Amino acid sequence: MARRLERDHGIVCLSAGEAVRQFVTEFPNSSLTKEMETHLKAGVTLPDALVVQALEAIMLSQRCQTRG
Repeated sequence: MARRLERDHGIVCLSAGEAVRQFVTEFPNSSLTKEMETHLKAGVTLPDALVVQALEAIMLSQRCQTRG
């Protein structure tokens, strides 16, 4: 359903996991990335606060600002 909305209406479909992956890729040297990598390498779930920070940053990106 979300992908159909994205295709039909040009809005961005963004999951929490997708936002984290995109953030780590786009900002590899940030302190947030380093903190997230510590959790990921330990094999534990990321705290919600870190995921929310990644979502906020990606939602402010050019892709999200121009497409919805």
